[in-house]
Amino acid sequence: MSEKIIEIRKPTQKQTVVAIKSGDFSEVKKIEDAARQEAENVFHAVASGSVPLIWYDLPPVRCRSGAVSVMRYALHRSAKQRKSKSHCFCME
Repeated sequence: MSEKIIEIRKPTQKQTVVAIKSGDFSEVKKIEDAARQEAENVFHAVASGSVPLIWYDLPPVRCRSGAVSVMRYALHRSAKQRKSKSHCFCME
């Protein structure tokens, strides 16, 4: 089974700060638009059945104890509810 890793990134905090200070959000908007389009492509691939399952991680969060926690999600198409409009499900 071949795995293709697609990285979908939002603008960094530094890019956002530069855009706010300069008033030019064109670079930030371009990154956001590309991320939104790639996310839509991935969702439609799962919804159509051409990709059975995807997984993605949210950015790490540091707890008060100092431990680092990462939340991983999986998006898959339901085998039971093919007739339903909501045939994609997310698992934590």
